[in-house]
Amino acid sequence: MSSGFVPATEVPPDPDLVPLHRYDPPGVASLPEEPPPGPDHHGSPLLEVSDLRVWFPIKSGVFRRQSGWIRAVDDVSFTVARGETLGLVGESGSGKTTTGRAIVRVNRPTGGSIRLDGEDLLALKGADLRKRRRRFQMVFQDPYSSLDPRQTVGEIIGEPLDIHALPADGDRKRRIGELLELVNLDPRFADRYPHEFSGGQRQRIGIARALAVEPELIVCDEPISALDVSVQAQVINLLERLQRELGLTYLFIAHDLAVVRHIADRVAVMYLGTLVEVAPVDALFAGPRHPYTIALLSAVPVPDADREQQRRRIILTGDIPSPANPPSGCRFHTRCWLYEKLGRPRECVDRDPPLDPLPTDVGHRVACHFPDRGPALSAGAGSAIIDVAGDAPVPPATPPLQIRPVRPSTARPTWSRA
Repeated sequence: MSSGFVPATEVPPDPDLVPLHRYDPPGVASLPEEPPPGPDHHGSPLLEVSDLRVWFPIKSGVFRRQSGWIRAVDDVSFTVARGETLGLVGESGSGKTTTGRAIVRVNRPTGGSIRLDGEDLLALKGADLRKRRRRFQMVFQDPYSSLDPRQTVGEIIGEPLDIHALPADGDRKRRIGELLELVNLDPRFADRYPHEFSGGQRQRIGIARALAVEPELIVCDEPISALDVSVQAQVINLLERLQRELGLTYLFIAHDLAVVRHIADRVAVMYLGTLVEVAPVDALFAGPRHPYTIALLSAVPVPDADREQQRRRIILTGDIPSPANPPSGCRFHTRCWLYEKLGRPRECVDRDPPLDPLPTDVGHRVACHFPDRGPALSAGAGSAIIDVAGDAPVPPATPPLQIRPVRPSTARPTWSRA
């Protein structure tokens, strides 16, 4: 029983009992228990990432000699408690996906340490690493390219079972059917191919594949960005239900800040390969301190026309710099509106700010030389959208055109021969 589901035919379901094994369906346990606890913020964290670096070599010339490095991830450190969801947000190219792929060892880290339950994953190789992969899995962004089109759904989900010799009773077909039911899919779909499913169904198949080996940590790399809005809600609700029932821990990578606010317990903001702010989700959305986080939150639309017209929008100028040649000092100073407002202080250019905790907010860390000045200068509301970086207001949008209906003409069309 400890190695998989117990068939419902062996023990009649009892709604008052909870599963003894976290992957067993409800109603098959013999003793009642307390509901699973929330994130364990006081004990030792499940995942510890310290000074993580992922650099890719730049090769040029006829002989493909190395000429530099792309610093995709540079000195990133964070922890994730057991049962917690850490949201990782930032612009495209900030290093979010590279961080997640390095944690599951898809990309080889250049330096730093990754510890899962105290064990250094970077020290593992070969069979030892393959054995530990049962404890961490990944749900990829694209539900179309992440599934082998030449395999059936049963073969896709069953492949990790074959690698890790699961389940112990050898009933592979039953286990595949239970995993499909766990993600709200019909077990009869096991004989179909990926092209026969919608995007949301394919992502559920990817989630079932990740759950096949009973992991503790799942890295979700923008699992809903390629899906429709209605399907996004279904996948998010599924992830939350699985976390409650199975005690999973998530590293949730996303662009949509509204989704992150809904699902995450804490949020880490990345910019150009580094973390600039880490805080509990309510504290971050209520009082962001880093100017980059303030700019990101100002771009989130509000479903209220009156409030939306009164909000102050912070527009960042320019594009994110190249990770092959990051700016000196604070990496955000080339686009920072606060840097311009404060008169371009030298410490922003000369010294890279550490990710220090705020003395007033527990668990809130910010990498900024002036964390108390940003909220004050960004406060207020205006009817016009303010380009703070350039310090020039953008004129309000022109009123919509008044289009009058045109009566159809009664004249007959004239035709000419070519």
